[in-house]
Amino acid sequence: MQVLNISNVPWAISKGLNSLGVYSRVLDFKSGTGVYKFPFDYSMRLEGQPLGVQAYRRFKWYAWALKNFDIIHMHSSSMLPFYADAPLTKIITADKVKLVYSHWGADVRSGTVPLLSRLNCAKRFVAPDLYKCVPEGTEILPVCIDLDYWKPEKSVSKRHSKKIRILHAPTNREFKGTKHVLSAVEKLEKRGYPIELDLVENISLSDLKKRIEQADIVVDQLSGWYATFACEAMACGKPVMASLRPDVLRFYQDCPIVDINKDNLAAKLSELIEDESLRKRKSAECLKYVRKTHDSLKIARRLKSVYEEIL
Repeated sequence: MQVLNISNVPWAISKGLNSLGVYSRVLDFKSGTGVYKFPFDYSMRLEGQPLGVQAYRRFKWYAWALKNFDIIHMHSSSMLPFYADAPLTKIITADKVKLVYSHWGADVRSGTVPLLSRLNCAKRFVAPDLYKCVPEGTEILPVCIDLDYWKPEKSVSKRHSKKIRILHAPTNREFKGTKHVLSAVEKLEKRGYPIELDLVENISLSDLKKRIEQADIVVDQLSGWYATFACEAMACGKPVMASLRPDVLRFYQDCPIVDINKDNLAAKLSELIEDESLRKRKSAECLKYVRKTHDSLKIARRLKSVYEEIL
């Protein structure tokens, strides 16, 4: 079972596992009633509930999971508060139910993994840019997407504007470096470049896909590595820009994303704006790279192998 559908990655993993004959389901904490309606199979429906009700529901679903699954794969989360499910699972099931952890963000950005998770962890994974925050030997696992859904569309409606459209879709403006994107676009507009910024926030995945399809250039984030959104844009055949830490880039030396920072963003943008052939070349390279590195089916195959090893 996959716990918490963060950035829709666990859902893509689960779909891949099921296609390989591995029974997998996604359990989320909320019902997905907001803008970001990521899919799930089951939900604890914790939003808006008193702490006592939340605790009851978490224990109820935890007990259900122990009876119905051999492996519980936690994604930047735990079923019980404070990762209490780690020691409890080992005791209650006599270590028959295995716990796997994937760290994708805030759960380890303090510089260490949650303490209790160390007491019972059959396998631990980490996103590439967080490798310094986890114990040595933790396997690096890239985010993945469903390439059957995220793919270039042959029939995209034509835009009325002939301007180069730059897409930026921050979930957190400060973390994503949005102010630097706005500043760079403003500079280029003042210089007379024929561009327009599509600043996308708080929309559904289906609407995001439509906006990506209409974009010429996609700017992801300036936080040191690229996110799931960049993978989705690459899979749609778009040239993508993001800041890339050299120490992380060594894991993916063929990454074709245009490396940017707050100081060179305007200059790097101007290169893509002026050179259509460069945009086309980067688009092709990005599409090839995402299919090689971020295909959910390939990640699912790796996880299937891991699950079989630890059982």
